Amino acid sequence: MPLAAALLFLFQNDPAGSAAPGGGAPPSGGAASGSGMSDMVFLVAALIGIMYFVVIRPANRERKRQAELMSSLKKGDRVLLSSGLIATVAALSEKEVMVKVDDKNPLRMRFQKQAIQTILKSDDAAPVEAVEAESK
Repeated sequence: MPLAAALLFLFQNDPAGSAAPGGGAPPSGGAASGSGMSDMVFLVAALIGIMYFVVIRPANRERKRQAELMSSLKKGDRVLLSSGLIATVAALSEKEVMVKVDDKNPLRMRFQKQAIQTILKSDDAAPVEAVEAESK
């Protein structure tokens, strides 16, 4: 929206310094309006640069990290899903992953690969299993 407003401002104001609205001579300081135009171009370029570093670059980095995660995924990995579910990968396909929720229960659930948030290390799951063992 700020870019659209800046472009509208540029098109409404004539940078050539045409005649004054009353039909008189053009206002003195025609160089000042040309300077304003270069300032506006600089402002728009700075705004685009800021948008790149704040929005576009982090999104590309996150997309690349997610692609690396999906390529390194294999059967038997413990994963954390976006729903908070911790499971073990039972089978993989192009767009879906079949996970086992519990080793003792044969329940398997199918999710899209995008639902996988992280691959857990083997030591990340140990405290949960220790708490379950103590409660029995």
